[in-house]
Amino acid sequence: MYSLGNYDFALDLSTENSLSVLLTYIKKGSRVLELGPANGRLTRYLKEAMECTVDIVEIDAAAGQEAAQYAKHACLGAPEGDIDGDAWALKLKDEHYDFILFADVLEHLRSPEKALRRSKELLKEAGSILVSVPNIAHNAILLSLMAGKFEYADVGLLDRTHVHFFTRDSFHRMAAAVGCAIISERDTTADVAHAGIPEASPSIAPRSVRRFLLQNPNGTAFQYIFRLVPIDSALAKERETHLHGAPGYALHAECFVQERGKDGFDERCKAVQALGAVHFGSRKKLRFDLTGFHDPAAIRFDPLEFNGVVRYHEISFVYDAESLRAEITRTNGERLYDTYLYASDDPQAELAIPKPCPKALIVDYTIGIFDDEILPAMIAGVQAEREAYTARVQAEYNRLQAQIAEMAKVIANRDDQLAEWRQIWQNPRRLLRRTASLIKRKLSGGAPDSAAGK
Repeated sequence: MYSLGNYDFALDLSTENSLSVLLTYIKKGSRVLELGPANGRLTRYLKEAMECTVDIVEIDAAAGQEAAQYAKHACLGAPEGDIDGDAWALKLKDEHYDFILFADVLEHLRSPEKALRRSKELLKEAGSILVSVPNIAHNAILLSLMAGKFEYADVGLLDRTHVHFFTRDSFHRMAAAVGCAIISERDTTADVAHAGIPEASPSIAPRSVRRFLLQNPNGTAFQYIFRLVPIDSALAKERETHLHGAPGYALHAECFVQERGKDGFDERCKAVQALGAVHFGSRKKLRFDLTGFHDPAAIRFDPLEFNGVVRYHEISFVYDAESLRAEITRTNGERLYDTYLYASDDPQAELAIPKPCPKALIVDYTIGIFDDEILPAMIAGVQAEREAYTARVQAEYNRLQAQIAEMAKVIANRDDQLAEWRQIWQNPRRLLRRTASLIKRKLSGGAPDSAAGK
């Protein structure tokens, strides 16, 4: 059994957490059975703020005494407060509830299936069971396992008092096994950096694994919240799902600043922006504040933390009275018009600063994420397209050169004719003979008089 210890904290309804979500299901004035209430922080709220009638089951007798102040019936200590046992269910067998609440409790039990079956027997006809459980398939845990770590903690996903672990799928199977239908499911989320597992770092994983983590639909679900009803209940056909599907770990774009008089880019001189959810075709418009840097001489923009494709719509520097377009001077990506294919895990684009002391950098770009198997083929395809384009340009160049050569011949012939006519105009007698010969040929259709040009 678990001790109250680390669970003695205030009820937080200002953020989205398992308790605040669970409360959205409970109607004012309901009859509620709360299993594992600890010191009664939720029990008190249900009684005083929601005017519910609450019964409790708590193995920690000392904590249960505090919670019992707000309860009608209290099953405290062993054996009545042991949720894994039968005594509580026998004591409450004549009670029936609108809602039976397992708020972060099932993971602490040896036999969660048995507890659910017992609870189902105590429901009113339209009653439901409300459950919150931590998600063992969180990306932070997957990453820690890749590092060879599975470290228990005082609270959180790997709370040392957890004896059962759940994924979304395994909970669905357990609910079906006890004859319950899930009519609503929601989640609370936390990215890897905020999951409370310090061993979890995306940097340890191959990029193909990181890409899987980003697309893992269960990767940021910190807790799942379920509403269950008996399979034969009139409510069993209802269905509501509200899952977030956020990015698997915190993604960032970075702007590195090389200050004048210094060599290269320094990790200490950079601005960072969170990208939020990233998928194929995500468009991001970022603004980096540069006022905190002294006279930037060069800027490097890192659009991603892994390989992929980037299309730049706008890159510009902001000044007091104007905005000037920025040009990419160097990059480690393959360029095709305004699109860059980055095979590197560290995409980079160095920018020319049009004039000193910019106030901000604005980058508007679209991201494409590709699997490792696809990206080389994409690069090869772009290279082939580039070669084909170069061949077309060369062919057109050759055609134009040939045309120019033909035109040069025509011009040379015209020059000869002009020279001949210049000689004729300089000799009036010759001009007259030439003119007479042309008239005679026009009239007779014959050849000009050979003597006419003499």
